[in-house]
This record gives sequence, structure tokens and C-alpha cells, in this order.
Amino acid sequence: MPPSSPFSKSHPSREILDLYDQLEVTARDVIQYMEKIQAQPDDFAHKHWEELDASLQKASRCLTQYVFKKEQPPINFDRTLVDLDKALKYLIKKRDEETSKAKKDDSHQEKANELVAAVGAIQYLVAMIGDFQQKTTPSSEEG
Repeated sequence: MPPSSPFSKSHPSREILDLYDQLEVTARDVIQYMEKIQAQPDDFAHKHWEELDASLQKASRCLTQYVFKKEQPPINFDRTLVDLDKALKYLIKKRDEETSKAKKDDSHQEKANELVAAVGAIQYLVAMIGDFQQKTTPSSEEG
């Protein structure tokens, strides 16, 4: 079994460690957001979205501002992606429920809008992480 380190080399740069740490923090924030909605399924709109949105934006900035090095070691964000996927499954289901309710009752529109924004932002972050991983994985065509 390989070591639990997400890095293929033993000495990753400070920048990559900071990026990895930020993505871990953001994944925890996403899980906490999901748990808060689970705890208050009928009363959650905008209470926690601003905190989550700030965390998602910070993670996105870290990914886009990272300067790739020629000798960039591959990075494994699998644990982060598993956490984000777990939250997405629940939040997509909740978004669909609230969107359906909003069609019948305007009082659900705010919650539906928040969930649409949250799901979209999390999906965007997942795509960015996937793109980042692809850039750090050596191509089999090199040689």
C-alpha cells in the first residue's frame, strides 16, 4: 500500500503544500455546509452560503494563481475529491427538491437559488482540481 501522502515526491514545494492545505480546508467547508443544511433542512438560506462562497473562491484563486514548475510532482487530490463528491450528491438532491418546491411555492425560491449557486460553484472547483491534476500528471506520450 502506498503511503498516505498525496505527493509522488518526498519534498513538495511550500506553494503546493499551501494549495493542498487550502483545498482540504475548502473540502471541509463544503462538508460543513452540507451538514448545516442537513441539520436545518427548512431554514438554511444564505445563513452559511457567504462563508462557503468565500472558501470556494479562495480555493479557485489558489488553483488559478499557482505557477507550474517544469519539475512539478504529480499530486493526488483523491481524498478532497471524495469529500466534494459526497457533498455534491446530497446538495444536488436537495437543490432538485427545493427547485421543485419553488415552482409551487415562492417561499422556496431563495433556498433553491442558493443551492443552484452552491452546486455550480462546487462543480466548478471539482473541474478545476481535475484540470490541475491533469497538468501535474506526466503524459505517457513524453519521451
